[in-house]
Amino acid sequence: MPDHSAPTSKSSSDSLPSSTSILNKLRDDDVTYSYWSKWSSNYTVSNLVGVGRVLGNLYSKLGSSLERRLGNYAIRAYSRKQQALVLQVCEFELLLNNDESSLLEEAFATLLVSSRSKDTIAQMKTFETVVQIFVQNPSALRNGFRTLFETRKEISELVTFSWKRPGVEYRIEWLYWYKLASRCLSSSPNSVIESAMQIDATKTRSLDFSHFEDILRNCSDIIDSLLALLLIDHYWDYYGIKPYIRNMGFHNVALLNFVIGLVAHREISYFHTAPVQFRTLSAYVILQILVAAQKSESFLLRDGTLPALWVRIFELHHFLRSSRINDKERIWVEAEYPSVPKPWKDLCCELLSTPEQASLCENLVSLHNTHGITMRERFPSQNGSFVASEERD
Repeated sequence: MPDHSAPTSKSSSDSLPSSTSILNKLRDDDVTYSYWSKWSSNYTVSNLVGVGRVLGNLYSKLGSSLERRLGNYAIRAYSRKQQALVLQVCEFELLLNNDESSLLEEAFATLLVSSRSKDTIAQMKTFETVVQIFVQNPSALRNGFRTLFETRKEISELVTFSWKRPGVEYRIEWLYWYKLASRCLSSSPNSVIESAMQIDATKTRSLDFSHFEDILRNCSDIIDSLLALLLIDHYWDYYGIKPYIRNMGFHNVALLNFVIGLVAHREISYFHTAPVQFRTLSAYVILQILVAAQKSESFLLRDGTLPALWVRIFELHHFLRSSRINDKERIWVEAEYPSVPKPWKDLCCELLSTPEQASLCENLVSLHNTHGITMRERFPSQNGSFVASEERD
């Protein structure tokens, strides 16, 4: 399977759209000011003031060894160009496999300095780097930052809370990476984080879907689901979802949380071309779940209703058809999954065409009547989408 993620947008600005569930979650603060009173005065958020002074002290400490290890990093002055160089993920990947733990600590310390920048672009790149390191090696990031925070007598939640300044209107992309980076560094108990730390970091694109059941089942909110999706995209070999459904059925929390994460990503991307698209992954998952339904003998709950999973699949399909798509992705989706971009009714009738599948097909088609109007009103088709192309033709 191809890499389903898309590069970060280079757009310089975008305004936040009207309120939606995922955007509200991105805007919300996970830490309130009352939180501060819970901690001893021995714990501090050091060096919040005077970024230039902190950088000077830090760089003199790091010396030539860090500069040599980071290759072309220009860490001698504080500027956006040099910030971008410091934050290249590929260079930090080299440090993850380095035996000199002090170098890794110094790299993490550099990230903490960058995260407090008043330059929101530099901040955002820092958050993205933190998340990417976590995805590639959860244990290395968690253990490294825990040691760093303990050494400094800092509380991770207070540190990350300080990164978001009052009165600043942040981009969706900034909020996305900020929330995920804060979750990756949080000291609060989190079963998704704990399960992720059990992953063998060498198993990139080599684990089947069942390996992610614990991570998905333990998702407690949208942020967990977004983080779980990044982990799955990095480690999943894209096999095993149909056998998993045959064993566990459609009324399944892990599968539901997986699709919730995809829907959340698509909702964010509907308003903004970044941070991650997962459009071809969404098409793949829609197709795999519908194909799995072809051989399902039981698709309704005991009360005769459809599992919540199908509503989310319908929403995901709506985003896939109604969101703008570039020519490269359009060609790929139409070539690999030609049925998926079709209208919901046509898709269901094509894949569930036998007499035995008629009842399921009818139930799924009915989702267009019960949820279609709301989705079209909240997320009308955009220029360059599959729907817009059909209307133009």
